[in-house]
Amino acid sequence: MKDEVMKEVWKAKDDLAVRHNYDVRRLAEYLRAKEKSSGHPILDLRARKMKCRTTPPTVS
Repeated sequence: MKDEVMKEVWKAKDDLAVRHNYDVRRLAEYLRAKEKSSGHPILDLRARKMKCRTTPPTVS
């Protein structure tokens, strides 16, 4: 079962790559546009990462 799922995931990935001529920038543009038009809230983790970096480490 697991192998079938992985084959399906890899096929979807390969199909996306082919449709965008293996261009990472074009693929990212497509995914951003699709995300914006989905109607679902967009989660941006950059703010969380920055917040974590500014917090000084605790010393035990």
